[in-house]
Amino acid sequence: MPRSRLLSIAVVAALTGCSENNPQTVEADLSGYYTRDEVNASFATVGSLQAVSDRVAAGRLIPNGDFRTGLAHWQIAAGPAASVSIANVAGSGPVSDSAAINVPDVSSPTWVTNDTWIPLDRSAAYRVTAQAQVASGNFGSFFVAVRLRDAAGTEIGGDSAWWFHAVSNQSPADSAWRAHSAAFGAGTDHPFPAGAESMTVGFILNADPGDIAIGGNRAFHIQGLDIVRSQGLRPHRLQAAVGTKTTGQTLGSLSFYAVAGEPVTLTMSCSGRPNAAGHTYASMYLDGALVSSAGESGSTTWRRTMSGMVSTTVATTGTHTFTTTIEVGSGATSFADGVGEWPQGGLTMLAWVGE
Repeated sequence: MPRSRLLSIAVVAALTGCSENNPQTVEADLSGYYTRDEVNASFATVGSLQAVSDRVAAGRLIPNGDFRTGLAHWQIAAGPAASVSIANVAGSGPVSDSAAINVPDVSSPTWVTNDTWIPLDRSAAYRVTAQAQVASGNFGSFFVAVRLRDAAGTEIGGDSAWWFHAVSNQSPADSAWRAHSAAFGAGTDHPFPAGAESMTVGFILNADPGDIAIGGNRAFHIQGLDIVRSQGLRPHRLQAAVGTKTTGQTLGSLSFYAVAGEPVTLTMSCSGRPNAAGHTYASMYLDGALVSSAGESGSTTWRRTMSGMVSTTVATTGTHTFTTTIEVGSGATSFADGVGEWPQGGLTMLAWVGE
């Protein structure tokens, strides 16, 4: 079915447990390319509505990139017939409980493409995303590619028959899931060539690392495939006077939305005075994982400003949390609770998302 652009459709959903006299309204601005069936499905439950809303908010364009509906919208473009299927990765897959998996064949890698071609905006930048892991084997690599066509539907080649190998010849040394992404389009290192009118995404599994024309012996799990329209650099800011906090407590926390593989730069600056001699640290956490600590030692009379900056990428699509905590220690490495306090001072936190 042709995909249509739907603008500003307010969806009202009845939430379980709401009284008749106290309805709750959920609204989603559906401003992407969707089939009628996809939009109708968004009315089924609040959960599916949120999924559609999140997908639109992020500008996500590729249908069934998480393989929740099997191999719908995917087809083998080259390689042995029936060489890709759906695997259950419940509990390990970062995007969903399903992933595509190839059947290893040393004679040829498996080329798989999405069947939905998206009209592109030559003045816009985009990001292609994927998450993958080695399922078995010890020799073989994978690729994720952006495909382009001109107005007549003719394929535009580049790195291979497919235009841009956004993830190229990756041969992981272990079986860990990893997020991959790359930018393309206006203002990037991979601008659209003349004549490009539409795009989609494809992947190549189990290629010989030295020759893309032949295969290896590896099976790969892959999911989270999408093309996301860049929303530009999106700043998220928290600034506050933090008051008195005992050691180990949170000074501030802010949340932001990002897609897997998207660049994020986190900055923090805070000031105050401990009431015990020793080291004072302000620690930065992203989704609960320590990413940086800034600190110094001194007496109780010293006021200090500590700052930190971390540039990284996020591994999953969704809402992420940036948190700053305070630690005060009586010695060089001691951070026992209650040793000191962090009297009132200023705190500034910034999360720069995108590029």
